[in-house]
Amino acid sequence: MLSNRLQAAEMIVRDLQIAEEAIDDAVIALSSLMATMSKARRIAKVNPTLGASALTKVSEAIARAGEMRQALIDAHHNLHSAQADAGLGARAMGTSMDKPQGCANNEEIEALPSIKAVA
Repeated sequence: MLSNRLQAAEMIVRDLQIAEEAIDDAVIALSSLMATMSKARRIAKVNPTLGASALTKVSEAIARAGEMRQALIDAHHNLHSAQADAGLGARAMGTSMDKPQGCANNEEIEALPSIKAVA
């Protein structure tokens, strides 16, 4: 039934957005940590090699967070395809955030013919 599929899609959208925001928050926190570590070393006037390996590990964590973010972007695109396969067509779901370039905008979505549920 269409309403069940819509409800399921809305649950996925909600959790996807939570995951995307969590990764953004992690990138922000990791970047802040990296900057603080560099500033602290400078304030303490210690040798640049002190804590260098820890700084490298934080840098690696930032890179991994970027990879996770890209994986979620890829999942987002795959879910868009699954949405059409589920017979949901183009629908504006989620927050009012602007979509990345290449995604349909709200005017384009609204101009598409709607799919009628057949019971």
